[in-house]
Parts: sequence; structure tokens; C-alpha cells
Amino acid sequence: MKFFPNKDTMEKWEFVLTIAITVLIALELGFAWVGVREAKDQISILEDLKKASQDQAGTLTVLTKEQKKSLESLSQMNDKLQTSVKKTSDMAVAMQQQLEILQEEQNARRAEAAKKPKIELYVANVPLDTIFHVPLKPVKETDTMSVFDVKLNNVGDASARNGTLRIIAVANDAGLQCSARFQQLYEEPDSTTHVILVQFDVLRAKGNIPMSVTVMYPKGQQPFTVIFNVDADELPTATYLGAMTVNPRKPLD
Repeated sequence: MKFFPNKDTMEKWEFVLTIAITVLIALELGFAWVGVREAKDQISILEDLKKASQDQAGTLTVLTKEQKKSLESLSQMNDKLQTSVKKTSDMAVAMQQQLEILQEEQNARRAEAAKKPKIELYVANVPLDTIFHVPLKPVKETDTMSVFDVKLNNVGDASARNGTLRIIAVANDAGLQCSARFQQLYEEPDSTTHVILVQFDVLRAKGNIPMSVTVMYPKGQQPFTVIFNVDADELPTATYLGAMTVNPRKPLD
């Protein structure tokens, strides 16, 4: 025997199926709406991320431009600094060269200032200030005079200017003359010293002034001393040159 549902039962099942299908469709539409909403949210999030990325990219672009400007500014500052350093170096070299020139000039002036004349007197080619006792022979001699060849030598390394040679005879009745131009100093009648001055303008280094000195005395004069000194602009006053003893010859009668 076969079972066939009646018409009422079929209608009930159709109604139930319709409701079930409607519920399923509603659920599907709900899920779809939720999916759409989530998709929109995701799209919004993606757009926000895109905008943030664009803003960040813009910020990075600005920072890059600013950094580029900063690097360009630093490069210009470096160029200026290099130029300044070069100028400073050039100035330092120039100043060093100038200092060396000034130092050389100063050394030259010191060397020149250190140069001094040194005057020596020779009698018959014998230095008058020698420590050895050497007889000084006159080139001409009588009972009342003796003539000596003398030479004023400058053995220093600088000239002597505005000089005066003093010749001093220490004896009561002695007298002096010179082949060079000379001046006799005033003396008292009873003076025991007699002085003549021989002046010269300049006596150059390694130069000399030859002359003859005549010493006069009375007949029978005892030995006496003749002293020589000199001064000049570059020498102390009365610089001692030496002394010699004049030994008048004894008269024959």
C-alpha cells in the first residue's frame, strides 16, 4: 500500500519550505551585507593607508628637498671655508717670508753693528803694542832730533771716521812734528808733556795712513817716552796704541 500525503500536508510542507528558503535568502543577504560593509571598511582603511602613504611620501619629498638644500648650503660653506683656508695659508706663507726677510735684515744690521775698527800703530814695520821688546830705530837721527816712520793701520772690519791721533812726548824740552797735517796743543812754559794732534777723515778697514814723526830735543837729552793714542766716532776717547822710548844719541864732543 503506497503512502501519498494529502493536499493539506503538501501545502504545509510547501509553506515550511518557503519560509526556510526565505530565511536562507535573508541570512545570505545579511551575510552579503556584512561582507559588503567589511569590504567598504577595508576599502576605507586602504584609502586611509594610501593617503597616509601619500602624505608620508610628500613629507619625505619635502625632507629630501630640505636635505638637498642643506647639503648644497654645506657644500657652499665648505667651498667658502676652503677658500678662506687657502687665503689664510697664503697669508701665513707671505708673513713667514716677510718675517724671514726682516730677520735677515736684522741679522745683517746686527752683523754690521758688530763690526768695529781696530787701530794699530806700527813704527818701522813693528807693532808698537807688541809684548816683545824690539829696538825702534829712527830712519834719521842727529844730536837734537830723531825721525821715525810710522803707519796707522786699521786691522778691523769697519771704517774709523773723524779720527784724531795724539802723539805725546813726556820730556821737559821735547818737541814734535809730523809729515801729515797736525795741530800743536797749547802748553804751559814749564810743561813736561808736549802734544800734537793728527786728524784724519776716514781710515777704512784694512787701510793705513803712513807718516813720519820727528821728535826734537836738546843736545844731551836723556831717554824719554812718546805715547800714542787715538779716538774716532767708532772708538772710545784716547784709545791707547802704545808707547816708545826715544834714546837720543850721545854727542861726539
